[in-house]
Amino acid sequence: MTDKTNVVTWNAFIRALASSRDASGALQTFRSLLLQGLVPDTVTFINASQGAKTPPEAKYLETCRQESGVQLDIALGNALINMFGGSSQACEARRVFDATHNKNIVSWNAMLSAYSQNGHFEETIALFKQMASTKTVKPDKLTFASVLSSCANLENLREGKLAHAAAVEAGLEFAVPVAATLIQMYSKCHCLEEARDIFSRSPSSDVVAWTVMISAYAQNGRPQEAIALFFRMTVPPDGVAFATALGACASAENLEAGRVVRAQIVELGLDAERAVANAVLDLYGKCAEIVETAEIFGRMRQRDRVSWNTMVAAYARAGHTAGSLWCFRAMQLEGVCPSEVSLVSSFTSVLSSCANLENLREGKLAHAAAVEAGLEFAVPVAATLIQMYSKCHCLEEARDIFSRSPSSDVVAWTVMISAYAQNGRPQEAIALFFRITVPPDGVGFATALEACARAENLEAGVVRAKIVELGLDAERAVADAVLDLYGKCAEIVETAEIFDRMRQRDRVSWNTMVAAYARAGHTAGSLWCFRAMQLEGVCPSEVSLVSVLSTYSHAGLVEQGCQCFASIASDYGMVPSREQQGCVVDLLGRAGSWIAEDLIRVVAPSTSSSELWKAVLSSCRIHSDVELGDCAAACVLEMDPGSDSAHIILSNIYAMDHPT
Repeated sequence: MTDKTNVVTWNAFIRALASSRDASGALQTFRSLLLQGLVPDTVTFINASQGAKTPPEAKYLETCRQESGVQLDIALGNALINMFGGSSQACEARRVFDATHNKNIVSWNAMLSAYSQNGHFEETIALFKQMASTKTVKPDKLTFASVLSSCANLENLREGKLAHAAAVEAGLEFAVPVAATLIQMYSKCHCLEEARDIFSRSPSSDVVAWTVMISAYAQNGRPQEAIALFFRMTVPPDGVAFATALGACASAENLEAGRVVRAQIVELGLDAERAVANAVLDLYGKCAEIVETAEIFGRMRQRDRVSWNTMVAAYARAGHTAGSLWCFRAMQLEGVCPSEVSLVSSFTSVLSSCANLENLREGKLAHAAAVEAGLEFAVPVAATLIQMYSKCHCLEEARDIFSRSPSSDVVAWTVMISAYAQNGRPQEAIALFFRITVPPDGVGFATALEACARAENLEAGVVRAKIVELGLDAERAVADAVLDLYGKCAEIVETAEIFDRMRQRDRVSWNTMVAAYARAGHTAGSLWCFRAMQLEGVCPSEVSLVSVLSTYSHAGLVEQGCQCFASIASDYGMVPSREQQGCVVDLLGRAGSWIAEDLIRVVAPSTSSSELWKAVLSSCRIHSDVELGDCAAACVLEMDPGSDSAHIILSNIYAMDHPT
């Protein structure tokens, strides 16, 4: 048998192994060929390139090619471009691409794919334009898939529309996978109507197109529509489609729909797929079903980083700080080597949980673990540490983290500004804002305005001017913060003007305006705004109801105030708060409408509040109501046996009723 025949036989072995996805076997066989003293040919390198999956393997194969003297032809060039692209070496792929003569559509697609799959999205678009300028090669469906995917990742709508127009001209708008990639591109660019148009006009959408459209709804804040679309699927869903639907259910916190989806998954035997299992876990975690989430986690056959991080986040979201920390430690004991990204995610979840619970002890343990992992100043761990210490009223520790952080981002600056404001030091918050070394975003400006409002500092006009200059005044959170600032500084005329000029008003906007009128003593304005809010279909908040009840009290509008109080439970489904009950006690007391039955009805539901009964007792003194005073004093002393004030006020009532 000649050497040439031997090489042909070895080539067949290498190709068979590569075709069966035995990459290591294919590359090992290539090495054995060399050890036999045989000289590889072009076909050898084409077949072996399919087995080189890592940068060292790809470099080794290319070195062997150059040393053997095998020249690049079109087939080998295309194979090597694919090899370097698949081993995350886009630059090497481009070197081979440039060295390949007489490039065909396969060459261009291989290079476009190498760029796109390795995150070189700008280069993908530039190469596509270069390809179009040659006018020698016509783009096909794979060409458009790569360039549209890059446009999607860059959220570059302009280039995406140009590529779309070229796909239409080529008659490939609805080809697989072009249609799905078009839907994805418009979705990532927040053009949901355009994405839906492509989907609805597509003559035969495959499972990928359905899945991408479901994801488009979910990613653009319309998870219920995503769920509805999943249940209308006309093709059998695969694991990815099920995982996407479960993600939509999690976003909507729609556990009922999620259970239906999960039942289908179990029926089809797809529950063992890791991505699907993780999506089920995430659903139950986000729906605060922590017991069931833990049971699902316990039954999982295989757990990866995603599984563990999802469980850590689920415990944190449910307020189970101890469970979150236990899960984090168990992950390490299990030998799961989390990536930096997953570690950051875990620390952020645990620290957020500690912040919400004001659990300083567990927060310090998590902080120590972050220091040990070398992630104390990682984004967003540093910001979450600042927030945790701030919520636990440890401002010095928060400031220490901030000052030691080598490169604080806008989030860290914003959280530190908020920490000062939330801990009663708004002037320092304002001063820190004016020292910010990174460009503030809308949240940063809104936080600074909140600090100005707390300090009643109208000199913050410079903050507002900067907001207008940057074109951020249309952001709802920023506009609401401006409104709150002027409202709290009693600038009611300017507050009303700002409110009238707002393009969009949400619940916060209306509630802020109601409170602003009430704070300024504008009874008519506060009540008008409250009624207008209801006519707009906006539900009032607890704070705005306190403002309105306070307005009724100061205006002596007893009947209207009582009706408003009754509507808290009947119309809005809320349990009246102590502040709201206190307003009604004040209303009845101020107005001289001292009706014992009304007061008992208002205060009795809050039997745990001695302060409310003290308010009733004080009003009894004003109206010399001995009978109700006895009742109120008994309630106060039952809840607060050591209350001297109850005895003193009751004595005063008796003295007024029986003057000497």
